Amino acid sequence: MVEGIDVLCELKNALSEYALKNGFKLNPDPRVISIVIGGLIKNRAKYGELLCPCRPKEMTGDIEKDKNIICPCIYLKDEVKINGACRCRLFVSNEYFAETERMLEEIKVI
Repeated sequence: MVEGIDVLCELKNALSEYALKNGFKLNPDPRVISIVIGGLIKNRAKYGELLCPCRPKEMTGDIEKDKNIICPCIYLKDEVKINGACRCRLFVSNEYFAETERMLEEIKVI
């Protein structure tokens, strides 16, 4: 069990570092992070790569064909720029982060 937690933490740290280097952040909602990173880990076990769990219909099992959806995928930066978040909602803009964080605080108050 600890090994699984270590893998999750290592992957989260690597993705967070990538986000910061590229001007965005990881979603502040820990549930989103847990679900998406869990999906990435399952896809790595099944396909050998961190394929985006939000793009299951695009997965072929052929790494050459799937390389565009290896996380962080090629769509990420445009999606964050246009929508404030990638399709998985793992990577978000600073504005999206602030709004989500505010909403999470409101939920805690209720």
